[in-house]
Amino acid sequence: MNITDGIISCMKKEQAWIQKTAFLTAAFLMAVIPALHTNLKAGQTSVMDNRVLEEFPFGTWRKEPEQIGSYLNDRIGFREQMITACQKLDLVLFGKLNHPIYQMGKNGWIYTREWDSADYQHLDVDERYVDAFADFLFYIQTYCQERNADFCFFFSTK
Repeated sequence: MNITDGIISCMKKEQAWIQKTAFLTAAFLMAVIPALHTNLKAGQTSVMDNRVLEEFPFGTWRKEPEQIGSYLNDRIGFREQMITACQKLDLVLFGKLNHPIYQMGKNGWIYTREWDSADYQHLDVDERYVDAFADFLFYIQTYCQERNADFCFFFSTK
């Protein structure tokens, strides 16, 4: 083994050490930064899930440790941004929409997923009203289609 081989071997070891250190640093930061941005405020809601976030189980955490996990899953930093990014990647890469409320329809159209009213009891939705409204929309859509007119429905909550 000559001196050149020794220098190259030493450089490869140093390069491997730098790569390992960079990887471990990146993995550490990916775990620590969201943990530092955990939402600890009481009474917070999630716009994405349309529900109140899990509250810290004071006093019962020794009996039911899964409540701590549920609390952290709800409140970890950048949760909604990570979920949105994952959903967009699924849609772009695989053409699949993974969302609790929406589903992919024909020709790339997005529709609301069929839902069970028990899942949304916190919204105080009158199921009879929703059914009557859906029947009315279907009637208007049929009426327009029979007359070769376009039917466009737009719904806004603001």
